[in-house]
Amino acid sequence: MAVALVWIAGVAAAAALAAFLAGRAGMLDRFLVYFPEGELLSDPGEHGLAYEDVWIDTRDGVRIHGWLVLPPEDAGRRAVLWLHGNSGNLGNRAAGVSAMARALGSPVLIVDYRGYGLSGGSPGEEGLHRDAEAAFDHLAGRAEYAGRPIVIFGRSLGAAVAVRLATVRGAEALVIHSPFTSVADMARTMYRFLPVSVLVRARFDNLATIPSVRSPVLVLHGTDDEIVPIEMGRRVHGAVTAPSHMVELEGATHNEPHHDPGEPYFDALREFLEEVGGRP
Repeated sequence: MAVALVWIAGVAAAAALAAFLAGRAGMLDRFLVYFPEGELLSDPGEHGLAYEDVWIDTRDGVRIHGWLVLPPEDAGRRAVLWLHGNSGNLGNRAAGVSAMARALGSPVLIVDYRGYGLSGGSPGEEGLHRDAEAAFDHLAGRAEYAGRPIVIFGRSLGAAVAVRLATVRGAEALVIHSPFTSVADMARTMYRFLPVSVLVRARFDNLATIPSVRSPVLVLHGTDDEIVPIEMGRRVHGAVTAPSHMVELEGATHNEPHHDPGEPYFDALREFLEEVGGRP
């Protein structure tokens, strides 16, 4: 009888703990998934490029902030939407986005998700997807770029946002840098001691979503990526059903800077875009 009571008490305690954790699912996303910062420490003007501050209203009423970065010479071929990773804000990407605008001769719109930089709101998976859709629609709707195809570029967490966006918006190409298979896989890799399936609401499941992408796909991944293992990038690439190519960046880490428009990184990007849509 005593053993039975102990067993019943144990089951009840486990059930209570599970209910407690389930009721707080998503509370740890801010600590395990999103790492926003408010202050913008740099801008494209510091890297010699003109840019426009852009404010965009999402369909759920959140106002997000971005930069439209203008190349010194616009080739007139395409426009690019850049979706950044899970930490900092667009100020941390000023050098990289400036280099891309120079390398491609294309305007590049980079936005901060809700809760990042000067954008309003708080981050969450569905919210980030709405931010990306609003940014894409803003870029596509600008009169000066009417008729131009758009390349969706996403890095790390931004790769997951980009993959989902490419399933609901037509794009010339999808370029994803350091994509993970899913947040659950990442959490199990980085936080093995936590019951992540209960504590984290975000899924960002690239492996399940990317087969639905119909645009050509380029996967870029550093061989020495210490945060997102390159094997994840290989698995994501293996799940692509559209025309695709993967470039493994020898010796590159997760946050490897790519600030020189003449480096091989941008050569690979230009070559891919030439194949899918003509010379930039």
